[in-house]
Amino acid sequence: MRSSLAIATLAQRFLIAAFLCAPISWSATAQSVPPYRDPKLPVEQRVADLLSRMTLDEKLAQLVGTWQTNLPETSSQRFVDSSGKFLPDRAAVALKYGLGEMTRPSNHRGPREEADFTNTVQKWLRENTRLGIPVIFHEECLHGEAAPGGTSYPQAIALASTWDPALVRDVFSATAAEVRARGAQQCLTPVLDLARDPRWGRTEETYGEDPYLVSRIGVAAIEGFQGPGPVIDKTHVIATAKHFAVHGQPEGGTNAAPANYSERTIREYFLLPFQEAVDEAGVGSVMASYNQIDGIPSHSNQHLLDGILRQEWGFRGMLVSDYFGITQLRTLHHVVDSDAAAAKMALEAGVDVELPSADAFTHLKDMVASGDVSEMYIDRAVARVLRMKFLTGLFDDPYVSPDYAEKITNDAEHRELALKAAHEALALIGRTRGMRLAHVARRKFQERRPIWQVRVRTFMLAKRQIAVDQSGPDRRHLRHSQSSLSEKFINRPGRHFGHELPLVVDPRAFHER
Repeated sequence: MRSSLAIATLAQRFLIAAFLCAPISWSATAQSVPPYRDPKLPVEQRVADLLSRMTLDEKLAQLVGTWQTNLPETSSQRFVDSSGKFLPDRAAVALKYGLGEMTRPSNHRGPREEADFTNTVQKWLRENTRLGIPVIFHEECLHGEAAPGGTSYPQAIALASTWDPALVRDVFSATAAEVRARGAQQCLTPVLDLARDPRWGRTEETYGEDPYLVSRIGVAAIEGFQGPGPVIDKTHVIATAKHFAVHGQPEGGTNAAPANYSERTIREYFLLPFQEAVDEAGVGSVMASYNQIDGIPSHSNQHLLDGILRQEWGFRGMLVSDYFGITQLRTLHHVVDSDAAAAKMALEAGVDVELPSADAFTHLKDMVASGDVSEMYIDRAVARVLRMKFLTGLFDDPYVSPDYAEKITNDAEHRELALKAAHEALALIGRTRGMRLAHVARRKFQERRPIWQVRVRTFMLAKRQIAVDQSGPDRRHLRHSQSSLSEKFINRPGRHFGHELPLVVDPRAFHER
């Protein structure tokens, strides 16, 4: 009897213990998925949760990019071989703590190869780093993705000449679809500089000189890239408004030269397109410019990057450096004597990510340890980067379909859109004969008949303005920096000086009637 009673007592105790332990076990299971992995939670809550779990090394890894093809093969940051193949053993060192961004994964890769590569990197980061934080891949997309196989649309200045924001929106929506399908999530476009000096060699990258036109086309481009927002789905990407600020009218027309103008002029003209990009389009990223304003380089201009951009306008995205822009605080502007000092200056001014690779920001860990840099600035920058990674859905689904990437890249629909944009972008400057030429060109385009390649002489055509050194009566010199165009000059007596512009028209239109 006593034996039966003892057994019953033990059974009761076991049941009570099981009942009490059940919720604890369930709670432990629920907690096995951290809040930052829960897509149902608000982005801000996910960011805060993830940031609280990160070590300093993991935080600093989010503030840098890597440009693999630009690194020596012996670099400790390198994790691909000379053919572009991913090397897991090298990644175990280079990507141990994660990575903020990767520069131009399309280098030497077609759409399928790029999709495979980005999937491989994302999978490795998800499975082999402590927190599984994905990486943002970025591309150059000035007039279509600058990548093997990508659809090429008319140059930016030509798109602006259409005066058609809806068309521009369609162009960059198609561009975004191609970029995202290949595994990238950010485009370093649009250029919102006002081109106000014809000697400056980057006019063709802009939407012109008028702040209103640049604003309208710029907003349309951002809406095309990002979609309705604020969440950026898998057919859209983060747009990057650049170059902030006053980059298009440098002294002497020299790229990256100072731009010293009154604050009223700067605000009413040069800043207007950027303000519209923030207020109206909700741009996700901004890139600082190479130049300086009133002696202060943009990459260290706290008033510009934090005071105006964030405090006045309410920008919430991430601010990236132009390529090597932080180290240029030492090498070009000479405002600091070390890369470590440049890193501190840029970070505290508001630059969140160093592109294209880690140079100056590699010193931040030692500077935090020594007390020269507050970890508060690190946390601020990391939170901005993580927010964009959550908004693009990378934590939930970082992978793409190589088959779809190959299918959509430069497909028939995108080629047709490129042709439509080219039709609307066609602009000729000339007299009666020029008007006749435009008529013939339009008829040839409409008929889709075989067309001839001819060259039309123009005088400072708005689409491709040039810099001319008139140091001698018979000497003309082209200075066209950072351009893929190859322009040839002709200096003939009795002719207006200009340059040759390739157009597709019937050469018989030139015959005198």
